[in-house]
Amino acid sequence: MRVWRKGYESFSGWLGRNSTLAANLGYTVTNEQGQLQTISSSQLSRRARQLGFWPFMFFFIALVWQLIRLGAITGRDLIMDASILKAWYHHDREAGWSYPTPWRGSIFGYKIHTLLCRQEVLPVFFWITPANAADGPWAIPLLAAALVLYGFQIQIVRADAAYFTKKILHFIYHHLHANPFVDYNVRRNNKQIVTLEFIVAWEGLMGPRNDIERHFAWAKRYFGLKYFQIEGWLNMMTYACCTYIAILAVAVAAYRCQRLELARSRTQVLAWA
Repeated sequence: MRVWRKGYESFSGWLGRNSTLAANLGYTVTNEQGQLQTISSSQLSRRARQLGFWPFMFFFIALVWQLIRLGAITGRDLIMDASILKAWYHHDREAGWSYPTPWRGSIFGYKIHTLLCRQEVLPVFFWITPANAADGPWAIPLLAAALVLYGFQIQIVRADAAYFTKKILHFIYHHLHANPFVDYNVRRNNKQIVTLEFIVAWEGLMGPRNDIERHFAWAKRYFGLKYFQIEGWLNMMTYACCTYIAILAVAVAAYRCQRLELARSRTQVLAWA
């Protein structure tokens, strides 16, 4: 459903018209007309709610492990950042107002904190908070979760200036034994020593961190990360988890079919398959 960007009703109808897919999903009972009997949209929605969040999270972790075995994810070069997700309901009690910025006002919603493997720019872990939560406090939990779950041999951690704190740098350097490529505002904080050559070199060093900005734009536009009509923290966690599962599933399909160039292309993988 998430890969094809379909709702419960449209997916249920599409499943009823696609006997091959229905058979592969385990629907073997036929009606009097000889058609496979599939699940209705209401039953599909009800069963998805009954599952809860954790089965989706375990499936997400399992897909990351599949991509580690396939060589798509190594965990040597990680990028972390967060992005705002505007709330659908104005009365959502678990959402919050983000802090205003010079180029954007305050937004009511949630924030998705994500840790990416830079090799294929694929998510390895994430968490949802209200939009007013700071980025920095979630850096160490994200990195620790990736280390515990996957046992990465992390060499580089990239992040923006929001993560430039002694605590985070100490954790990256002394506990992960990795190099912290964490950005900071060289123009504002060190005007007296910064030269044009240093700025050019620094921007070149920090350039790869922009991959996570492209990831958020790509996930929101092509996988529907921002197109939700739900409320509540747990529902947001489940929705984000399903969206990231779709992203990983596309990569798994591409790698298993030896089409590595399609690992991040939802439409091309679907068209080719």
